[in-house]
Amino acid sequence: MSIFLLQSDLPTNLGYLAAAYFVAWAALFGYLILIARKRRAIENTLENIKNENE
Repeated sequence: MSIFLLQSDLPTNLGYLAAAYFVAWAALFGYLILIARKRRAIENTLENIKNENE
């Protein structure tokens, strides 16, 4: 009985919460991909500099 009462008191804007959760995770993964690309570019640049000095 108490479970039924709790379910009727749920907020109606859970869709917005789910959307914000999805956007936050998408932003985090996008940021991680951006950092990985920049790191790879820096590694390539350093490798090129190292090869020029040999």
